[in-house]
Amino acid sequence: MLPKLSVIIPTYNEESALEENIQKLLPILNSMQRDFGAAAVREWELVLVNDGSKDKTLEIMQKLAAGEPRIKIVSYLENQGRGYAMKAGFRAVTGDYVVTTESDLTWGAEIVRRFVDELSK
Repeated sequence: MLPKLSVIIPTYNEESALEENIQKLLPILNSMQRDFGAAAVREWELVLVNDGSKDKTLEIMQKLAAGEPRIKIVSYLENQGRGYAMKAGFRAVTGDYVVTTESDLTWGAEIVRRFVDELSK
């Protein structure tokens, strides 16, 4: 059976690029669900963690989640740092495989596929 994939993205004050970057990532996640190669998954979820952002990051997350039920939001008021955000994300996932990446897609949107490909070997 193919694995369920959980992707965690911790965020802090990312209003300027968050929506655009998530829109780049969603087609890749969808294609992995239709794929039959090494990076195929049976389903996926995207866990966006708002680490106490003071800008419109949470509003953008809510907008994205409203149109996509596989997007989960974890949010809290005070900034706790990346490590805390990652732990909060790990507590929320339900996938067999868990991949983390940065909200600015530092490693590119394809990094998730590459990680799953490696995990599947």
